[in-house]
Amino acid sequence: MKRKFIQTTLALLVISFLLTAPRAQQLSATAAQQSQEDRIALYQALLDLTNPWTVMCIAAHPDDEDGTSLIVMRRKYGAHTVSLFSTFGEGGQNAIGPELYEEMGAIRAQETMAASEIQGSEPHFLGLKDFGFSKSADEAFRFWGHDEALRRMVLQIRELRPDVIITNHSATSNDHGHHQATARLVVEAFDAAADSSRFPEQLKDGVNAWQVQRLFVRARGNQTPAADAAVVTINPNDQDPIRGVSYAEEALRALQQHATQGPWPKTLAEMAMRLPPNMRAPGQRPLFRYALARGAKGADPLPADSRNFLDGLAAARRGKSAQRTDHRWKAINRVRGRAGKTN
Repeated sequence: MKRKFIQTTLALLVISFLLTAPRAQQLSATAAQQSQEDRIALYQALLDLTNPWTVMCIAAHPDDEDGTSLIVMRRKYGAHTVSLFSTFGEGGQNAIGPELYEEMGAIRAQETMAASEIQGSEPHFLGLKDFGFSKSADEAFRFWGHDEALRRMVLQIRELRPDVIITNHSATSNDHGHHQATARLVVEAFDAAADSSRFPEQLKDGVNAWQVQRLFVRARGNQTPAADAAVVTINPNDQDPIRGVSYAEEALRALQQHATQGPWPKTLAEMAMRLPPNMRAPGQRPLFRYALARGAKGADPLPADSRNFLDGLAAARRGKSAQRTDHRWKAINRVRGRAGKTN
């Protein structure tokens, strides 16, 4: 009887162990994951303290943004990064469901926020109408209204105060009319945002004229910047030292969030197969090259062979660095508080 009791007790203990062991392991893995997430957050917050600058990427539609460059600027250099979209992309196709038009725009806004979370950037929208494929900038402006579109972009620049703007849209290209129109607006807004006589009704409640220091346009595909152009080269294949993956891998994961515009490649190798043969490299992305298209009067010169849009900018020119530093110390304290609760 005693032996049977012992056997039964041992059996129950074994069953209990088998039932609870996976749960204990799961809790342990969860705790380890939380610890790693806190470590990453603290590292990023400290890195952010070293960089007072803001980089803005302007694009016509969700998924047009230069996600890789935004990731590099935030994750590698600690810059504050924002993306600004002309439209919500509601005029496109839906690869995963029946929703179109306004419903599509709402979904794509959510996808953009998910991608931005991975990029470490903040998304903003002008809310201009995506009426489908457009053949020219003039056609886009007939729907948008040139002055209204410019007014909205200038206001966003004045409110967000970027030091550098990047875009992959060119005013000289002959691709989607929304891209052409957005490219033209970027060039105009670069000057208009700094001119207090343009849209003066905006200059209230803490909004002031704002001078962007640099505007960069990315060379697409096999294009190369002009020989005399000042160029920044972004290497997406560099490794993120804290997250253990390349910036290109992070960018692909962000791109995959735009599910309505898929299907997207699952790996970098698969993505490489979509490139022209002369641009393919196993597990690698081509380098991204940006030409300096505009610079503010008296702006600090861009050094040769630059790998950073902010190279050469003097921190003394940045008026809101103290404000951003205070904000980032608060972020560090939040991480510390969270870590203290788990210890």
